[in-house]
Amino acid sequence: MLLKNSSKYSSILDLSLKIGKISIITFFGIMVIANFVPYFVDTPDSYVYGLKSISLTEGTWSTTNFLLEETGKWEYVPTSWKKTIDDTAIPKYFPGLPIIGAIFYSIGDVPALFYLGPIFAIILLITSERISTKLFGKYVGFLTLLFMATNGYVFDTGRYLLSDNIFVLFSLLGIFYLILFFRNKKSNSLVFASVFLMLS
Repeated sequence: MLLKNSSKYSSILDLSLKIGKISIITFFGIMVIANFVPYFVDTPDSYVYGLKSISLTEGTWSTTNFLLEETGKWEYVPTSWKKTIDDTAIPKYFPGLPIIGAIFYSIGDVPALFYLGPIFAIILLITSERISTKLFGKYVGFLTLLFMATNGYVFDTGRYLLSDNIFVLFSLLGIFYLILFFRNKKSNSLVFASVFLMLS
């Protein structure tokens, strides 16, 4: 009788944890999608990423203006850009996020760029929960999800077209596979760890 009550309590607790996880992810997803910030509004980094995502689909990486072409002076190079020897400007950033943005832009046009940051924030939330559950158990997974969802930095950067959450996502996956490699000594775990850490 005691064993039956214990298993019933355990199954109710598991169901409550699952409902809680789904509720947290759903609420976070709705909030971050409803409060997205268009790439051209607030931060110069988002603006550069958005412009470069669009220009990559058109086959260009550099940009210029007539004052920069005529004078070649640094004063006419926008913030977050670098001047080239051809009197054009290129972004100071690596093309990783603009390549991802170009793929999304070619699929869904400008609205896809608006929702790219929120989508990666939701994926980061789900991935961190799954990894912590796999490594440390369901209770730690629930706490990880709760802490990540209530973290203002994760929420705030998830509203913008920024590389922060994408970097954390790939780093997290790389570290996860590195831990798996140390546990099971399988070479494919080391390959995955190298690929994800390289992508980050």
